[in-house]
Amino acid sequence: NTELKKWGQYTIKLDMFCPRVAFTGAKKRYCYLDEKGALHTVGFETRRTDSSNYTKDVMTQVMRLVLQDKGNEIVPYVRSVVAGVKKAPLLDLCVTKSFGKDFEVSQKGEQAYIKACRAQGIQMGQGDFVRILPVTNYPYGVAVFRDVSDLKKEPKIDYEEIVEKQVRAKVSDLLLLASHSWDEVVGQLKLL
Repeated sequence: NTELKKWGQYTIKLDMFCPRVAFTGAKKRYCYLDEKGALHTVGFETRRTDSSNYTKDVMTQVMRLVLQDKGNEIVPYVRSVVAGVKKAPLLDLCVTKSFGKDFEVSQKGEQAYIKACRAQGIQMGQGDFVRILPVTNYPYGVAVFRDVSDLKKEPKIDYEEIVEKQVRAKVSDLLLLASHSWDEVVGQLKLL
């Protein structure tokens, strides 16, 4: 503030001090650790209801490793996540979608989960929700349900789709922050 006074009546009020901050390069998308070590995120899927718990947990752990300067632990961690996806609880792999408008109105450019709801006769209204699970043995490639007991048959989970959309797509930017890439996770060597 003393330096600013030379240029006029300017002052800066410090709201908080963050010892570690990581910016992805996208506007309003960053994470930081506060002075107590608590993780805070802005613009990431860790707080969104339409991200699976699996995705949220993976992103949170990768962010912590990035911010704690433990870059050497990130690739082994993400590899273990990919290898262990088949052991994850079914509900943790599901994405939850709620309807902001009446189901009957939502017909323009329907997504697979809406088509699957219609095909399965699931009645939806404003504020209702469904869980969506990528599978290989249901119409439109997704099983939609409110409760596991609603599933008509045992789902054959599409783990490759889950890894691609819920892991790789969500952590690739974070890997770059630690000078890593998805290619390293899948076993390709890092070029220097």
